[in-house]
Amino acid sequence: MKVTKIIVLPLAYVLILSGVLLATRDYATIKDVPTSFEYNTAWHARSFDEAVWFALDDIARIEDNLPPEVENFRVAIQSPDETIPKVHLEFDRVSLTRLKAGEISPVNFIRDHVEFN
Repeated sequence: MKVTKIIVLPLAYVLILSGVLLATRDYATIKDVPTSFEYNTAWHARSFDEAVWFALDDIARIEDNLPPEVENFRVAIQSPDETIPKVHLEFDRVSLTRLKAGEISPVNFIRDHVEFN
């Protein structure tokens, strides 16, 4: 009986203490939450404007299902024959929301967020 008390009780205390320490660890800081969303598409439209607006329409539909931590969007549009450089759009969720609400004009949105590489 004495031998079990000497071996089992300290072992039980160690297990209980390690469980308490694990329960108090902050696991939320360990997770890597993505803050940006990258979207690549091909240029299947007849014009540059259509290609950009089709891509933005896709992003607007996808954006509703993304977690709120995603704040930045990066879109790359490649022409099918690759003779025209990629069109890149980089914008944040606030700009997209303003565009969807009509608070920012499409012309201003394109001017501020489209770049050619």
